[in-house]
Amino acid sequence: MLTLIFAPQPPGPQPEFINMGLVLQDLYPALNAGGAADLVFWTQAELYEYVDEAAERLARTCGVFVQRNTTIVTEVDLGAYSLPPTQIATIQADLAGLVLEPRTVAELEAFDSSWPNTVGPPVSFVQNVQGLAGIVVYPACDSNNGGKTLGLVLTVFPPTISLTAATLNAPTCVREYFTFRALEAARGKQSKAEMPDVAAWMGKQAGMLEQVMTELWGAAQ
Repeated sequence: MLTLIFAPQPPGPQPEFINMGLVLQDLYPALNAGGAADLVFWTQAELYEYVDEAAERLARTCGVFVQRNTTIVTEVDLGAYSLPPTQIATIQADLAGLVLEPRTVAELEAFDSSWPNTVGPPVSFVQNVQGLAGIVVYPACDSNNGGKTLGLVLTVFPPTISLTAATLNAPTCVREYFTFRALEAARGKQSKAEMPDVAAWMGKQAGMLEQVMTELWGAAQ
């Protein structure tokens, strides 16, 4: 008897939450403080800026922040649509249950010289027409495909992190990443508390975590 053993695939990011207020609580002892009021060379607002910058960097690096978007409704004879401002890259596009094939402008021009004016049932999409702020479905929607939802799976930037919005929708297993990046920024700040070697070490640890997350969940772009 032949037994087949399939290796399990890495799980995708799960919808969990990281409380950055608790992350900051972990930072204070490393910054010789018992809390926000004891900080000497930094402010609490700066620490929130550090973790917010870390979240943006992580969003650009790997596919941790993935969103299903169904806000776009197609129109007859229209192929170009604007994407949400938080979008980084489009992983998948589908229309009425049909997954559209990703294409480049060069590929469309190769088999349809008048592709911007072609109308019919959409079969593909392209995103490098006018930067990454928009998406074009090809062909442009005919009368049978107008008024339908264009479903998108996107990598996105998370909401800005601050004292009043300290919760981040991200897998809790990446929490330590924000600790490393925040300490890298704090100890890299020019002041009497500057520690370049410590900052470099923290940055190296965060970089290793980025590599692991990219291997698990793919690159953001």
